[in-house]
Amino acid sequence: MIGKMLGNRYEILEEIGQGGMGIVYKARCHLLNRLVAIKILRPEFSHDEEFIKRFKYESQSAASLSHPNIVSIYDVGNEGDIYYIVMEYVNGKTLKQIIKESNGPLPLDRAMSITSQVLRALDNAHRHNIIHRDIKPHNILLTEDGIAKVTDFGIARAATDYTLTYNKNIIGTAQYFSPEQARGGIVDEKSDIYSLGIVMYEMLTGQVPFEGDSPISVALKHIEENLIPPSRLNHNIPKGIEEIIMKATEKDPNRRYSSANEMLTDINKFASDPDNFRIRKIEEDAPTKIIPPINYDKTRMTERTDVKKGHNRIIPIIITTIIILIIMGGIAGATLYFINRQTVAEVEVPSIVGMNIEEAERLLKQQGLSIEVIGEDYSSEPAGVILSQDPESPIKVKQNYKVKVRISKGIELTKVPLVENMSVDEAVSTLEDAGLKPNIIPTYDDIIPENQVISQNPAANEEIESGSQVNLYVSKGKEKITMINIVGKTLDDAEKLLAENGIALGNITEQENAGPENIVLSQSINPGDQVEKGKTVDLVISKKPTTPVLKNITVPLPDIPGEMKVVVIKRDALGETTVYSGMNTYQDSPLNILNVPMKGHVVIEVYINDDNKPYSRYEDNI
Repeated sequence: MIGKMLGNRYEILEEIGQGGMGIVYKARCHLLNRLVAIKILRPEFSHDEEFIKRFKYESQSAASLSHPNIVSIYDVGNEGDIYYIVMEYVNGKTLKQIIKESNGPLPLDRAMSITSQVLRALDNAHRHNIIHRDIKPHNILLTEDGIAKVTDFGIARAATDYTLTYNKNIIGTAQYFSPEQARGGIVDEKSDIYSLGIVMYEMLTGQVPFEGDSPISVALKHIEENLIPPSRLNHNIPKGIEEIIMKATEKDPNRRYSSANEMLTDINKFASDPDNFRIRKIEEDAPTKIIPPINYDKTRMTERTDVKKGHNRIIPIIITTIIILIIMGGIAGATLYFINRQTVAEVEVPSIVGMNIEEAERLLKQQGLSIEVIGEDYSSEPAGVILSQDPESPIKVKQNYKVKVRISKGIELTKVPLVENMSVDEAVSTLEDAGLKPNIIPTYDDIIPENQVISQNPAANEEIESGSQVNLYVSKGKEKITMINIVGKTLDDAEKLLAENGIALGNITEQENAGPENIVLSQSINPGDQVEKGKTVDLVISKKPTTPVLKNITVPLPDIPGEMKVVVIKRDALGETTVYSGMNTYQDSPLNILNVPMKGHVVIEVYINDDNKPYSRYEDNI
C-alpha cells in the first residue's frame, strides 16, 4: 500500500498500526497539504455487503462528531475492494503503550486527567446517540501535550451490531467488555462507562481485573466474578476513586452511573474535596414485610394474670408460625412462577430490519412479541423504517418478549454554506464543518485570483443530504500556454498561428533585409516560454532594402613610429564590411577611402595593429 494514492488525493506514506478490523496508515492529503490517518478494512470485511453497508452508515454518523477529545473523521470511501476511513492524524501514543512503558500504575493526577477527557468525549457522543462499544486503552490516543483523543467512534458499533450474531465471534477486546456485551444483550451508554471503569482500573493498578485462556473465559468472568478492589493491588488509590471505579463497573447497568456527565461530576467533586467526598450509592430495594393484623377481645383484659401470661407465651408462637407460612408460600409461589416461565413457548424472532414500524408491530404481534423503540438515527431510509433490532433473527425468545429497535429519522438535511470568493482552504474547511464533502474542480479564470472559489454547486442555502458532495470551481488564474515559434513565417501566417494559440499580435517593426519581404525575422517572446493566454508578442519583419549612398571615408592615423596595420570596418543596414585593410605609416595620414556604399545607421570603426579596442569610431544615419 505504501505510495498508493487513494481517492486521487491521499498518498499512503507508512504503516502506523494494526487492529482487529483494519490497518492504519499515515498519509498525506495533497488537496489540503496535511497529514491524515487512514484505516483500511481487512479483506475479510470488505467482501461482506451487509457489513459494508452498516460500516458506511455508522462511520458517517460518527463523522458528525466534533470535539477536542474525539479523533475527527474526515472522509469515508472505497476504491474497488479497498474500503477506508480518513481520520485526523494524532502525533502521539496509545494509552496502552503508555501503560506498558510505565511498568506499573500511572500517577493518580494523570490517570484522572485522561479519564475526565474521555468522559467529556463520551458525553458528547452519547448526546448524539452514538455508543462507542469498544472503549479500551488501544482506542485512546495521547498527544505530546497530554490531550486524550478517543478514536474508532461508530466503527466498533458497525462490527458488534452485525458480526457478533452473524459470525458468532466477539469483536473487540474481552478484557474491557461490559457483562451485557459478553451476553450479546442491549448495549447503551452505560456499557461505555463500564469499559472506561476497567480502563481506570488498569491505569491505577497496572493490570486488567480479569484474564483468561480465551476471550470467552474472560467474558464469562465479567458476567460472574466480582472485581478485586483496586486498592488491594495499589494501596495508594484513594477510597473515593476506588468507589468511583466500583460504581462504574457494577454488573447491573442500573447500578452504574447513569451518564458520562454524572461520573465526571463525581471525579470533579473528589478533586475539589477528596477528604469529604462520598459517593451516592443506589440503595437496594427494601424487602416487603407482611405483618398480619392481630385482633383480640378487650374483655379478656380482665382475666387472671396467669391466663395473660399464657397468652403472652402463645402469641409469639402464632406470629412466628404465620411468618414461616408466608415465607413458604412465597417460595412456593416463586417456584410456580419460574416453572411457568420455563413452560412459556419460545418463538423465533423474525427479521424486521427494513420494515416500517407499523408493519413490524403487526408481524411481531402475530408471533406473540412486542416492540420497543430505543432510539432514532438519521439515515437514507425513510422516516419510521427500522435500522437495527435486538435480538436479531433467527434467535429464539420467550413469548411476550420486547424486541428493541432503532428507527430512521429520515435523511439529515444540511443547508449549504456560502463559500464563493473564499480561498480554497477556507471553503473546504467550511464545508467539512457543515458535514459536506468538497469536490475541487480547477478552472481557468481571467478575473478571479488563483486558488479562490469562482462558484459552487449546489448553491448557497440549498438544503441537501448531510455528507453530500458540493462542487467547488476553483480558479487556476489565467490560462497559461506555450509560445510557438513563428520566425521565418510570413506575417499573414504568423497572425493566424498566434490567433489560434490565444496570443495577441503586438507592435510590428520593419527591418531591411536582402531576402523576401514580410518575413518574421524575430519575436519578443522566445519559443517554448509559458505565457498567459491573451499575451501580446512584438515582431520584426523584413522589407526590401533601399538604394545605398556612396560616401568617402577619411581616416586619420596615430603618430607612432614605423609601419602599422590599419583595418577599417563598416556596419549598417547592408551588413558588416571590411572597407580597408593595409600597412601604413603616420606619413600616410589621413587615409581616404572612396565611394563606400552606406545605408541606414552607419558605424565606422578603425583598428590599429590587431588591437581589440577600436582606435577611432564614427556613427551616422544615411
